[in-house]
Amino acid sequence: YVDNLNTQKNFEEEELEFLMAVARQAGMALENLHLIDEQKITLESFITTLAASIDARDDMTAGHSARVAKYSRSCAKYMGLSKDEIKLIYYAGLLHDYGKIGTREAILCKPGKLTPEEMSHMREHAYDTHKILSKIHFTKELADIPLIASSHHEHMDGTGYPFNLTSEQIPLGGKIIAVADFFDALTHKRHYREPMPIEDVISLIDDQSGTKFDSIVVESFKEYVYKEYIPNQKKR
Repeated sequence: YVDNLNTQKNFEEEELEFLMAVARQAGMALENLHLIDEQKITLESFITTLAASIDARDDMTAGHSARVAKYSRSCAKYMGLSKDEIKLIYYAGLLHDYGKIGTREAILCKPGKLTPEEMSHMREHAYDTHKILSKIHFTKELADIPLIASSHHEHMDGTGYPFNLTSEQIPLGGKIIAVADFFDALTHKRHYREPMPIEDVISLIDDQSGTKFDSIVVESFKEYVYKEYIPNQKKR
């Protein structure tokens, strides 16, 4: 109506005031949308930077957090989870090892087998992940990141750490990240061993399905591996 160049009628003062009011409201709405987008970009860059800071401590494990997040996201898609749930799990996957910022470098990069004392210190990273991330003010939809990120070493039978959670208590995102983390850790070179063949790793996951890993998650993760991961590896 405002753009109509054929009208012979001039705007009255009252009409102009109404148009100005509409314009102000529209401008405020657009500005708010812009601020929301900026906040999302800031949050995403913040999370990816935190993840990169952990990987930067050790060249051998560089890229581990990003790969685990990617595998977790793909597994969640195969499980039919919502976009919001998938995003939550992806971010938690990026930050699942953040507690390792407090792990001594001599242990983190040790080329041989860890002693019981060193293993105990290494396991503290899961609790530290929860403790550190709980201090961050996440948005409402991402508020479960600390619990999900820190529960990737919990076992279905309650023998895991740091909180000895059982199957019902472990968040689904933590169950997904647990499988993704195990898969990536064994299929890539580490200071103390060479990478294992994919089929051998899948066999190990199957052997621990129902005790260490959630059986439903395992089946969805395997579907991802055979339908996407392996074909993509062959293409490369």
